[in-house]
Amino acid sequence: MAAAFVSSRIGVGPSAVAPPDSLDGLVPGEVPFEPVPFELDGVVVSGDQRGGTLGFPTANLRVDPEVLVPGYGIYAGAVYCYYECTWDHVAISTTTNTVTGTNPYVYGGAMYSDDVLKWAGVTIASTTNSTHGSSGSIYGGGAYFDGSSSYADEISGLNVHATKNSASGGGYIYGGVLYETNYLQLNGATFSATSNTVGGNSAYIYGGVGYLYYQSNFTRVKAIGTIDKLPGDGTYAQGGAFNFYDYVTAVNMSVVGTTVTLGLNGYGYGGAIYDDYASSFDRLTVAGTTFSATGASSYLYGGGMYLDSTINVVNSTIAGNHITSPATASGYGAFGGGIYMDDAVTFTNDTIAGNTAGSGRGGGIYDDGYLETFRNTIVSGNASRNCATNTGSTLLSAGHNLEKGTTCHFNQMGDLNTVASLGLLKNNGGFAATMMPKPGSIAINHAGNGGCPAVDERGVARPQHRICDIGAVEVK
Repeated sequence: MAAAFVSSRIGVGPSAVAPPDSLDGLVPGEVPFEPVPFELDGVVVSGDQRGGTLGFPTANLRVDPEVLVPGYGIYAGAVYCYYECTWDHVAISTTTNTVTGTNPYVYGGAMYSDDVLKWAGVTIASTTNSTHGSSGSIYGGGAYFDGSSSYADEISGLNVHATKNSASGGGYIYGGVLYETNYLQLNGATFSATSNTVGGNSAYIYGGVGYLYYQSNFTRVKAIGTIDKLPGDGTYAQGGAFNFYDYVTAVNMSVVGTTVTLGLNGYGYGGAIYDDYASSFDRLTVAGTTFSATGASSYLYGGGMYLDSTINVVNSTIAGNHITSPATASGYGAFGGGIYMDDAVTFTNDTIAGNTAGSGRGGGIYDDGYLETFRNTIVSGNASRNCATNTGSTLLSAGHNLEKGTTCHFNQMGDLNTVASLGLLKNNGGFAATMMPKPGSIAINHAGNGGCPAVDERGVARPQHRICDIGAVEVK
């Protein structure tokens, strides 16, 4: 099915939404359904008689206590899919949802799916969601997927641009664009210009782009220029772009230019990615993240990534991520400019460079008391300290790693302690930006072939010259 929906939605108080029986026959510009006002009936009773003094006489109703009055909120700003949502090249554009009241909410700013879905070539553009009132919440600013756990949601060629969310009164956002409760196979997606703001104290964001509650497979997925703002006191962010609550297998993924700004004594985990389950990242770039908070009791863990389970990171570039907090007391401040590990992680042919964190707290990586394994990996040019650890940590070299310095304790066969000599982060071919070793770099032809992946981050075969290169990029 090919269709285009141009929709505008204003939610003012309680309403119920009547879904269409089918999307068949819709034409471009046609809105598939409209809000239906909720109605009550009851016996008129005496009140305080204030309406007459204001010039607006009113009536008070005694309502059956068993009648359920809906809350102040919206399910599906433009399209509601009740059963087996199959779309081919569908576009949803310019959806606006505004909800005012007590505990206002939005579930699925542009669409809500209540069953398994299969999408190809879907575009969701210019969705705006705002709540006004105490504890406002947004679940899936672009789409909320609540499908059947028996079948996977399958999405390919998804393009989501300019999702803007604003939640009020110390509220929260779960998934600035996507909220997924089902197994998701996402093959080819770009999320750009996502903006999230949550006002009030103790507000929080779980996944500025996506909150993935269940298992997911990501292939060729990009998130570009996500902005999260939580200006109140004691605010919290967990995954500035993606929050993986269950395991993810990601191949070719890029999360670039994420900005997360917390208020006084804010705290957070993972400026770009938070992962809470055993997962695998192959050919991932996380770059250009800025993760910041103010106040002596603020703490931030993982400028680029926070990894909270046994995870494999292969052929990946973690570069130019910055985490800042003025706090200096024990347990407070900014830890792990590139990556914060809270469980055992294995790194193979990765490049972790040009990241920054608080003084002595691991510009490249910070480990919180676990065994971390490194093979054929560059950890260099990070400030301050390439590696920092907590009590009980072990940074285990499996050989052929490269660091300018000794903070990572790379002292096994083939390890090198010298300048990596890398080029700037840029497009060197392949799916995501990488850092190519300069001509003459010691990283070239100095990795161990044992355990070296068959290709580099760009998909270039390894080795090119009998011996693999250290880091994410193989020089031709």
